[in-house]
Amino acid sequence: MAADVTPAGETKCPKCGSPMERGILMTRQPSEYGTTVWMAGEPEYGMFGNLKYRGKKQFRVDVFRCTICGRLESFATRRTDD
Repeated sequence: MAADVTPAGETKCPKCGSPMERGILMTRQPSEYGTTVWMAGEPEYGMFGNLKYRGKKQFRVDVFRCTICGRLESFATRRTDD
């Protein structure tokens, strides 16, 4: 069950009905930070163990957190690839 959006645009928690706040899941590489991305298909790795991502459908992951119970709801609706 996904989070509900009220007519006023406020997102409500599907578990307890409390307000949810928008945020991101942040990934950390050895020397940089980035946002989490959903990528279509099975993971493929290059010769040096790097994840291949070019040419694959990608969407930014937006996350909502309930202000009361802490439940997280994730949505991948904004495409990030070209």
